[in-house]
Amino acid sequence: MRFHDNDASFHDNDTSFHDNYTGFHNNDTSFHDNDISFHDNDTSFHDNYTGFHDNDTSFHDNDISFHDNDTSFHDNDTSFHDNDTSFHDNDTSFHDNDTSFHDNDTRFYDNLTFFSFHGNDPISVSTRDTIPVSTITMRFRENDFSRKFSNFF
Repeated sequence: MRFHDNDASFHDNDTSFHDNYTGFHNNDTSFHDNDISFHDNDTSFHDNYTGFHDNDTSFHDNDISFHDNDTSFHDNDTSFHDNDTSFHDNDTSFHDNDTSFHDNDTRFYDNLTFFSFHGNDPISVSTRDTIPVSTITMRFRENDFSRKFSNFF
């Protein structure tokens, strides 16, 4: 059980270098059943972010996460990933009876692109779109990607 009340995280002009990284994730199993996540008045800023999700698997059992009035700033972050290789083979994702509460959330995604790799075309969110969480959930529900998308942020 994790409690995060009034947390503030500032990441300004961060630079992260990851050269020639290789990560192997074969047949990973992680179970997340009956999750409850509370996110009240959260504000997240993600500029020029690109996320790739290829057949990832995540299982969480009876997790409870409280995030009240959290503020996370990510301004002008630079992440270098050169020649990275990540292997995710035969991953499975189960999300049973999840409950997610998002009250008065504001999310800014500039030049955000997500690739689901589940047979559907990549979904691109244009610059400076402000998207309610309910809208995001609806857009990804058809390819069973909504919960992972919500948990990712």
